[in-house]
Amino acid sequence: MDEYLAELIGIIIGDGNLSNTQNHYRIGFVGDPKKDKEYFEHIQLLIRKVWNK
Repeated sequence: MDEYLAELIGIIIGDGNLSNTQNHYRIGFVGDPKKDKEYFEHIQLLIRKVWNK
């Protein structure tokens, strides 16, 4: 496990949620879109680093 995946898992556990509806999986994150804009941009970067390998 690399540092990006470890951080992303921590974020999902702390501020996220996982759901499965009709064979579609979804990861969501809780926060204020205006106040937490930089945080959400950081999460997007982590997701790209983890899944675009």
